[in-house]
Amino acid sequence: MLPLGRKPTIQWVAEELALGGIGSILFVTGENKRALENHFDPSAGPFANGKRPLPLDEVIHDPNLRLLYIRQGGPRGLADAIRCGDTFAADDDVLVALGDVVLLESTPGSLVRRLCEVHRARQAAATLAVNFVPDEETTRYGIVDPGASGDLGTALRDVVEKPPPGEAPSNYAITGRYVLSPVVFDYIGRLRPGHGSELQLTDALREMIRDGLPVHGVPLEDTEQPLDVGDIPSYWRSFVQVMLADEALGDEMRAFLAQAGAGRG
Repeated sequence: MLPLGRKPTIQWVAEELALGGIGSILFVTGENKRALENHFDPSAGPFANGKRPLPLDEVIHDPNLRLLYIRQGGPRGLADAIRCGDTFAADDDVLVALGDVVLLESTPGSLVRRLCEVHRARQAAATLAVNFVPDEETTRYGIVDPGASGDLGTALRDVVEKPPPGEAPSNYAITGRYVLSPVVFDYIGRLRPGHGSELQLTDALREMIRDGLPVHGVPLEDTEQPLDVGDIPSYWRSFVQVMLADEALGDEMRAFLAQAGAGRG
């Protein structure tokens, strides 16, 4: 629920999915997360009493869009959170979007559509969005191994969870968007705690690759920029970037930053 510009981060993600053609969204929440449910509830959230203060709220309140909620029960890792959606998936492919990654796109929802298209065309077991990161940032992400050729047009050779600089198999980081076939739930069910004593999705993906299942990476295009809001430094940088791009408030933010910089000098 942290604000990113004029709306909370989770709304950016939900709008991206809706505009990408996703008709049902399951939010995996935790303790004391009722504010999230209230936000999307027309009778309880910021849209109550006919108020429409945020852009694109008509996307979220499309009557054909289903918003569902389930509680994880404890922070046991991404794979455990995905396992909460087993019944929701109902033996179908699912698209997973992490709430701490927002995508700025020239055409909102374009990455979601492309991931789904590639997943179907390649008959993949899993399809991952990836983007290039510098060496010093590999320790923050799951990193894919496209093989010696570096060709992301073929199945991945491996994925590694948060490798230190110098040990990463590439500079392509998983970018918080995945399309997963139902078989992933079988692999998650076999997992033991990994990095950070949590159930890691990358461990399940590694086993899928080792068993010969096709896992593919899809690179972001130049018009698609991920904003990481998972820690304080990345969050405030993302917030400032979004505000500077705001047509109504960007100039005011720019002037404020210039004044603050001058004051420090």
